[in-house]
Amino acid sequence: MGALADGCSVKIAVVGAGPAGLTAARILAANAHRPVVFEASDWIGGRTRTIRRDGHAVDVGAGWLASFYTETFRLLAAVGLDESLDQLDLAGASCLSDHGEIIDVPATASEAISTQIIPLAEKLRLVAWAAALLIRQPQANLKPDLRFDKIDADSHITRAVGPKAAERVFTPMVSAVFSDLSELSAALLRSWVRAGVGARFYALEGGMDSLWTRIAEDLDVRTDTPVRNIAMGRGSGIDISTDSGSSERFDACVVAAPITRVRSIIEGADLPHWLDDMRYAPHFRVYAAIEGTLERADIHPLESDEHVATVSRGPAGRLWGVIPEGHSAALVGSSGSWSHDLIDASDAAEQLWGRAREIDRGLFELSDAVLVESIRWDEAVPVMAPGHFARVKTLEQRPPLVFAGDWLVQPCIEGAVRSGIGAAKHFGLA
Repeated sequence: MGALADGCSVKIAVVGAGPAGLTAARILAANAHRPVVFEASDWIGGRTRTIRRDGHAVDVGAGWLASFYTETFRLLAAVGLDESLDQLDLAGASCLSDHGEIIDVPATASEAISTQIIPLAEKLRLVAWAAALLIRQPQANLKPDLRFDKIDADSHITRAVGPKAAERVFTPMVSAVFSDLSELSAALLRSWVRAGVGARFYALEGGMDSLWTRIAEDLDVRTDTPVRNIAMGRGSGIDISTDSGSSERFDACVVAAPITRVRSIIEGADLPHWLDDMRYAPHFRVYAAIEGTLERADIHPLESDEHVATVSRGPAGRLWGVIPEGHSAALVGSSGSWSHDLIDASDAAEQLWGRAREIDRGLFELSDAVLVESIRWDEAVPVMAPGHFARVKTLEQRPPLVFAGDWLVQPCIEGAVRSGIGAAKHFGLA
């Protein structure tokens, strides 16, 4: 492998300027390598993008950091942004909608026992399931338990707890963040439930992209530069070709863009066939603001809704970003299945908002909004289907071509960061 084998400083292409790619590039640069980051879009941070309009800062992708994001917090401290963390007050905000009637989600054990959301038998089974989970997975580190990787999360919860718990507790919680419960590995669900016990949640004062724009300041990052081809060169090296027609030789490459975008443009590498089955769930959301005050609430449909996953609303302050004084805002998220249809629809915002007002009768008319932002992510989050974690363990990573991305660890910022650290380690870094 030439210079790579000699332990010399090498020129490394990093494809993707999201958390995975920038984490890897930062470590590589700190160890005297020469990373060059290629980014297809005109912004830094991938799915942590923040849109700033008229005093509003809208975190259109990831909206929070969790206290179990240990490597992300270390990274924040390393670049001097740990003081910019703003803890979110989510107490009492979670609600369920029963055809427009709002029901508070139980906040204490006694309230959980008395609630009519799920039958008593399922409540007892839920308590037993949660207790067993804490015993089997004593650490809240997002590490998946591979014993549960072969079964889908919906079947697992239905069998272990009951159908109402699956529909009314777990489906709303999961579909708003990831994808449909039936599509996901039970190992993913269990790792997130375990990690969420006692967790605290934070936003970044400067926007969720502020960490990545800070890191990019010290790197060679080329935005608006889509990569067309990644070719393993004859002998040693990798040729990177861009849409502009340019081609450049590198000693190695870290592929940190969504695997669905890049798997077809990699030449000369023996990739596992299961990568062809990888896919991402789309997310379509609408952020809208009005003048005045709205009560804070995060509302999920009580019964599984094929259109709306969640309605979050609130007054000036924090709501997937920052709402300026004198305004209130709401963020409506579509279900994963309906997002497929809405992504390209010209009236998608109106369709989604109309459905959301059936769930939240206190939601304002979209026509009354002073600001409307439609948020479209064709590839929002990797679908970690049953068997995914076991397949990832079989992936042999070695220079000159190494992968990074949340699909390798967990579908979140922390997963992306950990994957970037892992990618850098393949170059002999501590």
